[in-house]
Amino acid sequence: IQYIHSGCEVIHWDTFENLPKGTEFDPDNDRYLYPGPDASRLELHGGRFAIFFPEDLHRPMEKYNESEMITKIVVKVKVL
Repeated sequence: IQYIHSGCEVIHWDTFENLPKGTEFDPDNDRYLYPGPDASRLELHGGRFAIFFPEDLHRPMEKYNESEMITKIVVKVKVL
């Protein structure tokens, strides 16, 4: 769950099945680093949130129009 308290951030989202072959997982940072197409572009403004599931890829921290300071809360929920 990613909640933007203030500011605006662009997040690109795609499905895990579109992850390029051979992309390795970085367990220390809990992420994949990949150059991929931007299937969906989500503008997340202050007061809004997005939920990403384990099968989702997302690339946050893209600027919206001008660079600006954002305040963001990220909560990871364990899937059982």
